[in-house]
Amino acid sequence: MALVREGQRLIFDILTSGPTRRRMMLCAMAFGSLLARPTHAVEWAPVNWSGSLGYNFRLLDGSEGQRSLSRQLLGSVHGNSYIYRPWFATTDGSFTLSLDDSASTDPDPGDGTTYNQTDSSILTGVFNLNVLPQSRAPFYMRYSVSDTRVDNTALDSDAFIILGDADSKTHKLAMRQSYLFDGGHRAYATYDNNRWSSERSGYYSDEAGGVELDVKGKNQRLTANGRMQRASRSVSSEENNSSLVDVTHYFTPNRDFRIDTRANVYATEREFQVPSSNTQSGTGTTDISQASSFIFFRPDNSRWSLSGGVRLFDMSGENDGLKNDSQNLSLTGGGFYQYNKRLRFDGSAAYSTIDSNNIESDVTRQHAGVLYQSDLILWRGFTYNWFGTGTVDNVDDSNTDAFQTYAGGASHTIARSWAQESGHIYRISGSQSLTESYFTEFEDQQTRLDHTVSAGWSRNVGGAASYVRLTISDRRGFGWDEGDQQFYNFQANRTQQITRRSSLTGNLTVQHVEQDFTRVKQDSSVTTTTGRIDYRDSAIFGIPKLGFMSSVLGSIASDEQGLDRVEWENRLDYQIGQLTSNLSVRYIDYEDLDYWLTFFRIERHF
Repeated sequence: MALVREGQRLIFDILTSGPTRRRMMLCAMAFGSLLARPTHAVEWAPVNWSGSLGYNFRLLDGSEGQRSLSRQLLGSVHGNSYIYRPWFATTDGSFTLSLDDSASTDPDPGDGTTYNQTDSSILTGVFNLNVLPQSRAPFYMRYSVSDTRVDNTALDSDAFIILGDADSKTHKLAMRQSYLFDGGHRAYATYDNNRWSSERSGYYSDEAGGVELDVKGKNQRLTANGRMQRASRSVSSEENNSSLVDVTHYFTPNRDFRIDTRANVYATEREFQVPSSNTQSGTGTTDISQASSFIFFRPDNSRWSLSGGVRLFDMSGENDGLKNDSQNLSLTGGGFYQYNKRLRFDGSAAYSTIDSNNIESDVTRQHAGVLYQSDLILWRGFTYNWFGTGTVDNVDDSNTDAFQTYAGGASHTIARSWAQESGHIYRISGSQSLTESYFTEFEDQQTRLDHTVSAGWSRNVGGAASYVRLTISDRRGFGWDEGDQQFYNFQANRTQQITRRSSLTGNLTVQHVEQDFTRVKQDSSVTTTTGRIDYRDSAIFGIPKLGFMSSVLGSIASDEQGLDRVEWENRLDYQIGQLTSNLSVRYIDYEDLDYWLTFFRIERHF
């Protein structure tokens, strides 16, 4: 009871005392309670750690004495946490180390054998910070750094030793601050700073900053962004400065009508010096400004669809005293008219005027076209349809005579597929097309006739799936581009499930292409045969997660320009807990070269 009365008296003194004394007593009580609190009760943000440690081995043996050996040690650590509370700031970072030791021999019949030894190390670190990620003003920062070191030793048959080393360091910083306003408007500010340095090759830096604004209205939207960038390189004493301002406005008063307007200004300055000369240098400037506005009218319940626009372009530049100026004005307009579901008309017109270095040119273009597509016709299980097209184009250039192009074509297709209760599915199809065109500029007529037929069969029953397809195509051209081309393609594929965990897959492709073009006087006939067989077992010898794969690939071409290739790979994959390992042995016969490639990897995750 005495302790309770003492506590009541202390509270009464605090409440009735003056402001200064009250604050001092409250601070003393808070500090005393903190000292009296056990140290294990202090809260620290938890860190989630993960990573891996691995070893790679690679051996390449060639038929002509080439040999390459590489050993690599890889390690990485990744962690993520938060600062104060997850809603306040989240962080994550990673650290990666790669150590490589490689050696190779390359026999040369004339000069003997060359030996190469290379040691390299790559160290990389990354840090990410997100401040107030769920608020209206999230901030993001990413910083990464890497350090690379490569030491090389070369020894030829004359005991001439060449020592070489290279090192480089990179630093990358990226920051982004955004703010979300009421109504969905957004503002962004970005900054990027990238640096690369090397004792042998100097340094390179790239620094850029920009702002972006996105304003949304009821029927319109405005986006604007500005960006400045500066890049420099010490080897060529090069300095590049550029700036960009881009504004885009979208106006949609209703669902049928839209106006897109855009304007931007771009400027760049460049100074450089030739590395091998102390006197040769250069400067250059380029200024580009352009503006465009396009209108789209696409009513949902109308047969008409219209669009048009205007574009202005101006460029002025100077490179070592040589000027280059160009101005361009373009006007376009066009539309579609859907007469019914089968017949459609289209037309367009365009005008452009160009003034490039005091050379002027005015060009007008007109286009008209028609498209007819039939309904899908069903007859005794077959589907049939056809379509026809026709176009007329006129081009009038102030510096040349006007010319026209007339083109037309027709095509039809027939196909059928049917299935049987036993699981067999058959498919056949055929198509034919004829196109005709005439060019008044060269008084040339071109005719093209195409035929294509295809037949296929497939079956998927139980654990077996089979597929066979044959395609034959013939193309013949008459007139200016006279010639013919034939294409034959045969494909067969079979997948057989042997057990619940093993399967065998095989496929074969035979392709023949024959060409005879009169204009270019080029004749060719090539037949290519490619086949592959894969065997897979996800638990070989009954051991779970011990996978085995054996694959044989062969490709043979009848023409000397074709490539002949044979590959045979055997691979083992094993996983137990967080430990994974792979062993692969591959034989490759490529043209006149053949070699064995052995690869082994073991990796432990944590």
